[in-house]
Amino acid sequence: MAQSDPLIGATLDGKYRIEALLGSGSMGTVYRARHLSLESWRAIKVMRAELARDAAFVERFQREARLLEELRHPHLVALYDFAQLPDGGWYIVSEFVEGETLAAYLARAHTLATGEAVRLFSQLADGVAAAHAKGIVHRDLSPDNIMISGAPPDLTAKVLDFGLAKSVLREAPTGAGYSLVVGKVGYAAPEQMGLLESVQEIDARADVFSLAAVLYKALFGRLPWRVDSLQSYVHDLLIRPEADLKQRVAAGVALPWARLFAGALARRCEERTPSVVHFKRDLVDTATRSRIGLKQPAAASPARRAALSLGAVAAVVSIASLLAFGLMRGRAPEPSGPAVPPAPLAARAAASVIATATPEATPEAPTPGMVTRRETPRPTRPPAVLAPAAPAATVTPAIASQPAALPGTLVVHSSPEASVRIDGETRGHTTVTLSLPPGLHALVLTTAEGERHEEDVDLTSGDTVQRDHRFPGFGSLAITSQPWVEVSVDSGAFEQTPFAIARISAGRHTLRGRRSGYRTINMDVEVTAGETRSVSLSPERE
Repeated sequence: MAQSDPLIGATLDGKYRIEALLGSGSMGTVYRARHLSLESWRAIKVMRAELARDAAFVERFQREARLLEELRHPHLVALYDFAQLPDGGWYIVSEFVEGETLAAYLARAHTLATGEAVRLFSQLADGVAAAHAKGIVHRDLSPDNIMISGAPPDLTAKVLDFGLAKSVLREAPTGAGYSLVVGKVGYAAPEQMGLLESVQEIDARADVFSLAAVLYKALFGRLPWRVDSLQSYVHDLLIRPEADLKQRVAAGVALPWARLFAGALARRCEERTPSVVHFKRDLVDTATRSRIGLKQPAAASPARRAALSLGAVAAVVSIASLLAFGLMRGRAPEPSGPAVPPAPLAARAAASVIATATPEATPEAPTPGMVTRRETPRPTRPPAVLAPAAPAATVTPAIASQPAALPGTLVVHSSPEASVRIDGETRGHTTVTLSLPPGLHALVLTTAEGERHEEDVDLTSGDTVQRDHRFPGFGSLAITSQPWVEVSVDSGAFEQTPFAIARISAGRHTLRGRRSGYRTINMDVEVTAGETRSVSLSPERE
């Protein structure tokens, strides 16, 4: 239990106060911590003791962490720091993301709407590609390592644990071509299961496979192979005939999507979609070719279904009345044209791609073709009316329900950092992006010293409004460096870049930067009240 955890309430390295337990995984335990100087949240992962005692793992971890701390991307959870505990264990400090894992989201929603899936996985592909450009491969992409924040239709995705979980090894079944398993059952690529020559290495194409497997799960609510055990997964992925595997991947999936997954989930990496950049391009092209819109229609409510039923009855009555009236007036019914042949599967993709079919599901039967009507000359009205025209039935047409108004987006910045309350509810600290219903909202910003700013914000449906407030007397300071250095402001404690001070008094401040093998940096920085001063350092080698 969290109450018995000795780290709860402890302060690490004089900077991070452990506040709460967030969860645990194969690498260790994750906590929510407060950065005491910046007054902002961080996520801290403490490695499992057996991993911390593995000298080879620690060396690899340190090398990868140094690469990752310079990697910044909107769709990768940023790594800020790593250090040792007094007992010799290691911990890493990363960005804290408000939200939930994709695994938790899918446990509630079962699947993602197609439009949301295209947007979110395009974001994920961009983030993974940025890491691949640095030579970093994740090797453990799964719904548990993807964070989802925001609210539909403005969900945002970020990748967790990039490059740090790839050394968590499990023994695989013995036999030809098997050695070690790296990754998560259900999402690890075949080469991570042992289908790899001894001279080859697991590369970025393993992430293509895993990302495609996560997309398959998100779209269809299932995976195309068994995941009840490591043995069954390895059997389905490596031992069963490849044609059978491809058939299971395509089962119940519309043709354009079957082609997408056939490339991205190819058994051999040399036959697979070559990169996540290509995967994103294929994903967008597939959604376009299959004529799937960016939003799925919502299921009709009981009231709406009743209204639609009444509308259908009214339409039938109206048509019957008009036909009767036309016949009494001596008009002949118009002839029908030839039937159009059934649409091909690709044109009907929108009806099947989101189906959460089980592995035993079969594709639906073709729908009947539509009938077109041919324009014909109207018959000439007879010179005399032989019988009085029957009055048409009076029918009240069904009223179409109005579509729900789209939410508006509010982006709030402040200098220095401040807590944000909307309509009396705390919504985090600046900078925040919020999805809110249209209308008037009460915005309150409060700094750590109690300075307060209030204003009303009027949001229009579908629009984005930005508020940027600068409190007088104080500003903010943000320091970056390439390569990283340790910096000190006004003789304070040294911190590793990137480093930011959310609240600093206006005026001149002394900055010092240092790193072994580089010349020490000494400079003065002027901070203006109500503004953020950004400083970029370029240290020179000695």
